Amino acid sequence: MAITAAGTHTYVMEGVVDVSDIAQKKTVAVAAGQSVSVPNGGIPTEPTSFDPQSLGLWFELPPPTPTWYTFTFGLLFAAIFLYVATIMGRLVFRIAMDLRPMKRKNETVNDVFKRHGMGALRHLEIATLLLVVALGALFMVQNYFHISD
Repeated sequence: MAITAAGTHTYVMEGVVDVSDIAQKKTVAVAAGQSVSVPNGGIPTEPTSFDPQSLGLWFELPPPTPTWYTFTFGLLFAAIFLYVATIMGRLVFRIAMDLRPMKRKNETVNDVFKRHGMGALRHLEIATLLLVVALGALFMVQNYFHISD
């Protein structure tokens, strides 16, 4: 169906459709492969045949392929998720360490991290933060320059 300044145009792909004017003065049965027009304030024309291939059917188009833009957005989302997961891991570890008494006097949480090998988690957190910043910058550059492929 197409609505223009001149009126309404109906294209039937399958089955039969009844088309009428607003006052229902005239009703026309339109079969598959036919079209009908209803001018503004007028009555429907007689159905005419049309070529379905000439319409450029949106539902027969192939699905869009992923682009660098969507790929970068996916990477950015995954990096943010990983960054949040590392922060949550550190928070859980800190809570667990706070619930246990410290073995050494004047020991900080960083000392506990080092003693328990949690330095790797801190490095992972820093690396994912840098990844988030880099991917965010790339995403903004792609968006600013309208780079899609």
